[in-house]
Amino acid sequence: MYDTLMMKVSHRLTEKNESELSTSQSGTLRKGRSRSRLAALTLFVVLGTAFVLYCAMITPHRFGDYGDDGVYVSAAKALATGQGYTIINLPQEKAQTLVPPFYPFLLSLIWRAYPQFPENVTWMMMLSAVATLSFLALTYRYLVAHGYATQWQALIVVALAGINWRTMLHGTSVMSEMVYAALAVAALYMAERYEKEEKGTIGAGIAVGVVIGLAFLTRSSGIALLIASAFYFVIRGQWKRVLVPAAVASLFVLSWMSWSYFNPSTAEGVNAVYYSNYFRSYSTVYGYLEAMNDASKIATILNVLGTNVLLLIIGSIPLSCLGLRYDLPQSLLVSLVLITIILIAAGFIRQARRRIRLLHIYLSVYLGIYLVSPGTAYDRYIVPIVPFLIMLLVTELAIPVSRLRRELMPDKHLLARLSAAVIALALSVAVGIVIYSNGSAIHESLKSLNKVARHTSERTEAFEWIKANTDRSDILVCNSDAIYYLYTGRKAVLSFQVTMLDTLPYRSKPPESSEITEELFKTIDQNSGRYLISNASDFADISDLYQKRISEFITQHPEKFVLAFESSSKNSLIYRIEHDSNRVGQ
Repeated sequence: MYDTLMMKVSHRLTEKNESELSTSQSGTLRKGRSRSRLAALTLFVVLGTAFVLYCAMITPHRFGDYGDDGVYVSAAKALATGQGYTIINLPQEKAQTLVPPFYPFLLSLIWRAYPQFPENVTWMMMLSAVATLSFLALTYRYLVAHGYATQWQALIVVALAGINWRTMLHGTSVMSEMVYAALAVAALYMAERYEKEEKGTIGAGIAVGVVIGLAFLTRSSGIALLIASAFYFVIRGQWKRVLVPAAVASLFVLSWMSWSYFNPSTAEGVNAVYYSNYFRSYSTVYGYLEAMNDASKIATILNVLGTNVLLLIIGSIPLSCLGLRYDLPQSLLVSLVLITIILIAAGFIRQARRRIRLLHIYLSVYLGIYLVSPGTAYDRYIVPIVPFLIMLLVTELAIPVSRLRRELMPDKHLLARLSAAVIALALSVAVGIVIYSNGSAIHESLKSLNKVARHTSERTEAFEWIKANTDRSDILVCNSDAIYYLYTGRKAVLSFQVTMLDTLPYRSKPPESSEITEELFKTIDQNSGRYLISNASDFADISDLYQKRISEFITQHPEKFVLAFESSSKNSLIYRIEHDSNRVGQ
């Protein structure tokens, strides 16, 4: 009877414990679901806010700001109008081997659906905006699903990256960065999931390879994905599993390389190398630097590497991640830049020491490619990896923030709480500066659209004059060759030597005036240029020194350059080139 009584008591205690455990688990599950729903709602609000800002920035008036956007759209037009993958703005058309074809192909689909230019530019900009939102959403999923960050850390990353004035500008331009970024994070996510599967299927491996291949065909720097994923699988001891995605991705790489090899550049003249491919262009820049600086190959490589570390790593990364303005007080700007780069580096080292993962390898290879590539130390090359860099910053900051919270508890010593409060205040000020910098820059960017519209009006006057007063066979020499071709239908070439401009950050001394003008004459003579166009709003990132030297030279030689058109604002000028006069400067 005693045993029976004890069994009943034990049974009831077991039922009670199971009931309490079930209640506890149910509560934990409900809390987890509640947090997930709140995180999803927050993500939706962040992406929705970003999309509204992006839509506000979309206007055809901004088309042509970067120069490369004209290259992409002219390539898209060639595909859409049945002219093949060619550079159609040159006097002698050639195969397009400068930019890979996937992004122009996407633009060509828009051109086919909306063939009226420049109205179709709005839809092309919308493609970039959608790609940016996809990139941000996929980044959130990638960071959380593969354990790089918690839900709330990933939300902070997406907010800092998405509502960032630099992301906003690049995410609404007709440029390939954001389409590449979306494909890259998709490739990273799929590759890590494929690696974790007990039995990686051939289909999954093929899918990883296809996405990596498409990323490469969007931007050549996508080769970093292939290198990083192959290396990652090998160090994880899964070298057999890497064969399928590596083989598939390599087909895309070899296809593009074969196209470039069997369609060599037929263009002649100053910018022939630029119109061929980036590898030849970079090789030429290195050759120029060796001659200009009278330096060895090793010294030239170290010069480019050191300059790019300063401009790209120490400069562009903190500015791009936090959206800092250049006009902040210098001491404050320098302090924020140094602290940010230190925290990002510390976050990378901390995570890599714990375990080297695919993302760490990808970031290293991606940045390594641009560190040795001259002329690429700009924020546009950082934008596709900004969320990952912010993730390193946020996860590293989480450690001192957690300690601060503990130090601020009432049971801590007064001095410790005061010290923690001071640090917390400094961190709050830094956050306020980041919010102010982005908010004010976004406001000014939206406000500046009126100024951009005025610049477009100036160019439109020039476009209309060209169409009304020149022959279709006349060759234009200008700062934005593809842009002028798209708007006027006239063949056009660049008025400056691209490789010479790419050498400017690495030269021991600026180019002489004679060097600049000699290259201009070569361009004119080799292409039988008929009109030289000078417009202050064209290709705004071109060297001020270059523009100043050319303007001075044109003014000094009116017998060679006859003013044929002047816009109402006098900022847009078109000169008729007199080829029958004696060669100036000979």
